[in-house]
Amino acid sequence: MECHSFGVELATKYGIAEALLLSYFRYYIESAEKKQDPDKFHDGRYWTYASTRELARRFPYINRIKLLRAIQHLVDEKLIIKGNFNKLAWDKTSWYAFTEKGLQELEVVQNEPRVVQNEPRVVQNEPTIPILSTYSVYLGSSGNKQTDNAEAVNDNHFPGTKHDQETYNEAVSAYEKHIKTPLTASVVEEICAIVDDFGLEATIYGFRTASRNNVRKLGYVETCARNYVAGGDKPKRQRGKPKNDVTATAEAMRKILEQSGDDLFG
Repeated sequence: MECHSFGVELATKYGIAEALLLSYFRYYIESAEKKQDPDKFHDGRYWTYASTRELARRFPYINRIKLLRAIQHLVDEKLIIKGNFNKLAWDKTSWYAFTEKGLQELEVVQNEPRVVQNEPRVVQNEPTIPILSTYSVYLGSSGNKQTDNAEAVNDNHFPGTKHDQETYNEAVSAYEKHIKTPLTASVVEEICAIVDDFGLEATIYGFRTASRNNVRKLGYVETCARNYVAGGDKPKRQRGKPKNDVTATAEAMRKILEQSGDDLFG
């Protein structure tokens, strides 16, 4: 079980989803700053990154559309800024950093009552991620800090979660070759999701099929990939259909003719 919390004043002023996101971003940005992580230091500030898919997984109780709106609200309020410092050109995962205004607003959180500490620790023996307004680190049942696991998850910002980078590279290359529409963050996430669900071979088959039928929607690609895995869209030679055995056919004809008194080769 994970335990999420947020600053009451921030939630009142900007919304609950916004307050939760601010806590999430703050934890990872402060972690990067504490470690002086050079990979997360750009343009004079520390950043964190997260795909929409990862955020939706982290906050399953918040609608994906609402999460996107909450992020945009934080940008519009000039509390955070977005960037892209990904090493791969097609990787559209967003990076987030705080503005001066955002940092000032977060100071309020540090002065709020630490209500969570005084409540029953119902998750004390469960693995937790310290996304707390006070940033106290919970302890798991083993007594070890959970910080390292949380940071490891964040470091895996790639939209896909099941395969190595090369696999997603191949999928994106196939998309660009067959579908030929602009890559956006949401498109990349959908591609990676299809690869995770059905595998690279089925995904590429979906792109090829969509291209042949002049379809550009990823929903169609996903359907093709699903059918491919199920066996319905595989080429006939891959369906386990018996091969044409010439020798066996000739032998069968010989038996038939012998029974009728004729000689096939006589």
